[in-house]
Amino acid sequence: MTYFVTYGTAMACYAYWVLTKQDYILPDVRDRQFLISFHKRAKRDAWDADRYNDLKDNLQVSTEHGLERNRQFQGLASVVENQTSDI
Repeated sequence: MTYFVTYGTAMACYAYWVLTKQDYILPDVRDRQFLISFHKRAKRDAWDADRYNDLKDNLQVSTEHGLERNRQFQGLASVVENQTSDI
């Protein structure tokens, strides 16, 4: 039983590599499969995938900017707390 499972898995991984020329690494496979299904659904339902990607990128940039501002504020607040506790 173990022999057949191991052999079958090895053949499946080799077939994946032959078709995609990429190693069978689970996060990469999952991302690739998501993108394939996303673009297939976008084409079927007439979504604007470029606009979606632009909105997603803008949201990521604004979120990172907000987090950076919060980190800077927390850093300033801790400096002020340290200075007031020294007095």
